[in-house]
Amino acid sequence: ATGSLDLADRPAAMSVFSLLLPALVAVDVNLAGLFMLSYEEVTTADSCAGVGDWVDGTCWEIEQMQAVVASALLAVSDFNARNVSALPALGTVSACDKQLRLRLLDSGGTVPKSVQALGDLSSGTDVVIGPGRSSVSFHTAAITGAYKLPQISYWSTSTDLSNTEKYPRFMRTIPSDHAPASDICSFWKHELGLSTVAVIYQQDPYGRAYEEVAKTECQSLGLEIVSSGFSDDDSIREASIRSAVRSLSNSSAKAVLAVTFPPSLDLIVNAALQTGLLSAGTSWVFPDSVTAAELDMVVSDEGRAALNGSFIIKAVGATDNNPQWTRFSNERWAELQPAQFNPHLPADWQIRDDFFRDPHVSSWVPSGGTFAYDAIMAAGLLSCQGAPAGPLA
Repeated sequence: ATGSLDLADRPAAMSVFSLLLPALVAVDVNLAGLFMLSYEEVTTADSCAGVGDWVDGTCWEIEQMQAVVASALLAVSDFNARNVSALPALGTVSACDKQLRLRLLDSGGTVPKSVQALGDLSSGTDVVIGPGRSSVSFHTAAITGAYKLPQISYWSTSTDLSNTEKYPRFMRTIPSDHAPASDICSFWKHELGLSTVAVIYQQDPYGRAYEEVAKTECQSLGLEIVSSGFSDDDSIREASIRSAVRSLSNSSAKAVLAVTFPPSLDLIVNAALQTGLLSAGTSWVFPDSVTAAELDMVVSDEGRAALNGSFIIKAVGATDNNPQWTRFSNERWAELQPAQFNPHLPADWQIRDDFFRDPHVSSWVPSGGTFAYDAIMAAGLLSCQGAPAGPLA
């Protein structure tokens, strides 16, 4: 068995990713994988310019997201090949007859597109992988719970999703927002010696839950925290952001946590520059819903200069002191080829030739790709644990 992604026997029309071992009479485990390949709500080339790539009427995600998807596809291959050099735990399921088949679905970052992409879950799907956004996972987790289907997210971090009564089949491979929120408050209190801090947040389930846990953690440390939310409705977003920023500018906060997504970044930064909320002496923090690459793409030169010294707090699934990760990062990742993955990606969202050798791309693997890889592996290992041979119950 090898970790090859060569699917020469795959029918041209098939949109399912798998590598079947010929020595086994395989039992398929059907995965529906929701990944944000495009921005469903971004409908013009101008609005896409700050967050993605506009091609033939679609705003595609930046290419770093391809690293997350490629990691998930690689996990399918590694599991099906029982590649113990990639993951030693696969040696414990060598006799298991399960093989993974992944339907790669575009969530678009929205609930309607995700639900439509999943389709009828009453049959033909064994596990749902993803989606990334917590605001979407709230809805899909309610559906998978009703159908008693496991759902394993690689990026949904909202603490509200830990409610097992509401979301009994929801799992994740990434920590919830409780840990980073606690760390932010501790940093503000003990490292910066602040007394008053602020949160500006998007009024969706993800933003509200993050604001709530940040408020709880900061207040437990004796910090005064003020917060203001803004609408994610495109028709009123700009006015709502200006109102939220103005209300925070009237406080004495010297630190701001901005819980938002790329489409709102430039609006927030510009409004904060105008009101003085973003100025010398004010520390800004962003959660993992924003990346450094997106800040560079979206924010103006003036905004980037003002944000100098700010930081992003996020969970990572790999560190350089892990020998297995170092070996993968230095040896295996750079040897992967676009041709192994492009047949399974949309025609307008293909991986470029030097993709796997670009450090800007590979930087997304520890903070995104590892969690997607683990979500796929978790689905495979759990299926073997539950039914080592024969059909899933």
